[in-house]
Amino acid sequence: MFVLQNNPAPNLSIEGLTLTPLKISDAKSKFDLTLEAEETPEGLRVCFEYNSELFRSKTIRRMLGHFQNLLKAIVADPAQRVIDLPLLTDSERHQILIEWNENRLAVPEDSCIHTLFEAQVEQTPNAIALEFGGESLTYRQLNQRANQLAHFLRNKGVGPDTLVGICVHRSLEMLVGMLGVLKAGGAYVPLDPAYPADRLAFMIDDAGLSLVLTQERLIKDLPDGRATLLCLDKDWARIATESRESPTLNVGPANLAYVIYTSGSTGNPKGVMIEHRSLVNFTVTAAAAYEIGPADRVCSLLLSVSISASKKFIRH
Repeated sequence: MFVLQNNPAPNLSIEGLTLTPLKISDAKSKFDLTLEAEETPEGLRVCFEYNSELFRSKTIRRMLGHFQNLLKAIVADPAQRVIDLPLLTDSERHQILIEWNENRLAVPEDSCIHTLFEAQVEQTPNAIALEFGGESLTYRQLNQRANQLAHFLRNKGVGPDTLVGICVHRSLEMLVGMLGVLKAGGAYVPLDPAYPADRLAFMIDDAGLSLVLTQERLIKDLPDGRATLLCLDKDWARIATESRESPTLNVGPANLAYVIYTSGSTGNPKGVMIEHRSLVNFTVTAAAAYEIGPADRVCSLLLSVSISASKKFIRH
C-alpha cells in the first residue's frame, strides 16, 4: 500500500481550547508493507509500516536507505529514466560487484582429472573409493585396476584424444572404465544402455568409435560390426595381466576428457567435447563451493543440453 497525505488539515477552532494533532499508532500493520508519505511545512515525511513476521527492522531500514537514494537521484536529474535510477549505496555496490565476486581459486593449471585422482590415491590409498551392490574398492585397488585397463587400451592404440565408448550399467566397472580410458590418454564417450539401438548406432558412427567398453550382458543390445567390443567383466582375465603401475603419457589440460552427446531435441544429437582443464576447474570449484569433505556423499548428474552449432563436435 502507498499512501500520500497531501490534503490540508482542517482548521478547527474552539474557544478556550488549543487543538494539536496527535499521531496514534495501533502497533499493528494493516498490510504486509505500507509506505506513507505526508506533506508537512518542514518537507515530505515518509514512514514505513510493515508486518514484523515478514520483515526484519534492518531490512526496512535498508529499504528506507534505498528509497532515499532514489529520491536524491530524481532530484539531481529528473529527466532520468526510472530504470537508470540508482538504489544501492556505494558500499553495497562495492560489496556486490567486488567483495562477493572475489571467488578465485588456485586451480592446478597443469593437471588432468586422472592426476587429481592419483594424488588422492597417494593421500588415502586404503580408504574406500567405491561401493556398489555389496562390493567395494579402495583408492589403491581402483587405481590399480584402472592402470591395468589403461595399459591394455594403450596396446590397442588408444592415445591422446582417442574416443572410447563406455556402455555399461551402473557398477564398479563403470568407474574403472572411465579412469582407465583417461589414464590411457583417451576420452570416454558415455553410451546409455537404455538408449534405443538406432540412437547408439548413430552416436558410435558420429563419434567414429572403433572401441567400446561394455559388459557381456549388453553385447546383444549394441549394433553389430560398428566397433570392437571389450567386456570389462568377461575379458577382465586378459586385462588383469597388465601392469598395475600408472602409465606415463603425454596428456595435458587441453586434451579431451570426455564427449557427451546432447539430447537431440532440436535436431541430430551433437557431441560436446570437454577438455581436462574444464573438468578440473569444475571439480576444484565445486569441492570448495560445496565444502565437500571425506564424509560427504554426492549425487552427480551429467546433464546434456541441446546446442546448435555448425560443427559436430564442440570444444567447451
